[in-house]
Amino acid sequence: TSHRRLLTSMYGSMLVSRAVEPGSVTLLTAPLFHIAAFCSWHNQNVVGGTQVFLPAFSAEGFLDAVQRHRVTSCILVPAMVQAICEHPQRERYDVSSLR
Repeated sequence: TSHRRLLTSMYGSMLVSRAVEPGSVTLLTAPLFHIAAFCSWHNQNVVGGTQVFLPAFSAEGFLDAVQRHRVTSCILVPAMVQAICEHPQRERYDVSSLR
């Protein structure tokens, strides 16, 4: 039944998310053992979206990946958002692709 719960969570998140559709690009910043990252990874596979993996999080790496790959969605925790907002060169990056 744990597999059923996992599938329910994945498909439920897919139903309510605009981020998961053909042509979308997801930046995976969280470890795949976390349910939110795993659902994001799985759902992009289902619709044929593109996935970009960051081996380790840094604000500069995140900003660079969003600009380079035209990322449309991602999952961030508050500490990541704070690091991005406080990055001294954040204005130099084009993140307009994020929804």
